[in-house]
Amino acid sequence: MTIAEPLPAALAAEAGDQLADFCLWPYEPLAPAAKGLRSEAVLWAAAQLDPAGGALTEVIRALQDELGRGQTVWGIKQADGRLSYELYFYDYARAERRVSLQRVLGCLAPFAPSRLSIPDERPYFMFSIDIEPQGLAARRPIDEVNLYFGNPSSDLSSGLSYRLTADGLEFANLYHFFHTREDAEALRRKLITSARLDEAEGVADRLLDPPKLGVVTVIANKRHSDGIYYSRVRAQQMARFIADHHYPPPLVSFVQAHLNRFAHLYFDLGVDYAMVDGRLEVRKTAVYGFA
Repeated sequence: MTIAEPLPAALAAEAGDQLADFCLWPYEPLAPAAKGLRSEAVLWAAAQLDPAGGALTEVIRALQDELGRGQTVWGIKQADGRLSYELYFYDYARAERRVSLQRVLGCLAPFAPSRLSIPDERPYFMFSIDIEPQGLAARRPIDEVNLYFGNPSSDLSSGLSYRLTADGLEFANLYHFFHTREDAEALRRKLITSARLDEAEGVADRLLDPPKLGVVTVIANKRHSDGIYYSRVRAQQMARFIADHHYPPPLVSFVQAHLNRFAHLYFDLGVDYAMVDGRLEVRKTAVYGFA
């Protein structure tokens, strides 16, 4: 598959666009947005590489019609050389929420029905849904979502995620957020305090290499790996990341060709990792933006 251009007009940035990171925390543009692209252009380009990718772009349009532009965070993930997608929805109002799980599942029902539900009164501030273009094309049901809750007992900003299926809730992941510069010592201590890492100091040097870092860094402890998220990185860092981790060459070329048009944006990156036979193994990587 190739990425056909010209790009849809809806991907062009506008001066009044509200920008946000993968937590939907807003920021000011890093450069003039004139002649720029919205971050969803990267998701659109990735979808062009999948024969069923049109279904994914239809879902994004439906969500924008339902929730408004800028309310859906997307993640492009790569594991074992294969791309997959996850969509994230935030509502920090919690008990007086506007973006509920039921509202989003209702919007997605024409593409992927679901019988999952959770009372709106539960204080989740975010949920996410794995999306496969082929599954959308086949109208395959959504049988799993991820729900995220705050962790008020912690001195650090942190969150807990749970997997929701027809069998109920199962605890999944713990996340801690750090300001990369101000919390550098605590960040490193958290990363190396892991049940999974050998030679943890050396691993920390690799994962906290300055060219990789963004404004915020998140450490996750997951069921089968640990994870690190580089939040609010520049477009050049994102382009280097997808090249270094061998994303599909047409997608890498697309990002590089339009790099100047993404200069006003931050992106967010993720790496899941573990030690295998005494060496650091990257299990999965991800790139995040919003639509």
